[in-house]
Amino acid sequence: MTKACELLQNTSLPIEHIAYSCGYCSTFSFSKAFRKVNGISPSGYRQFKKVNPYSIELKRNNLD
Repeated sequence: MTKACELLQNTSLPIEHIAYSCGYCSTFSFSKAFRKVNGISPSGYRQFKKVNPYSIELKRNNLD
């Protein structure tokens, strides 16, 4: 998920491309796994990081 987080934060690649580059065969399975690990959807993570670029990971600090 580290690679996915980096790509979401630092690129404008579509989530579908990020999912495939991280080894997922569908956006649905990627989104489900991403939400389980990070506590937020991939698109929500991208938006959050645009507003709060220096924040640390969400789930570890805010959602546990």
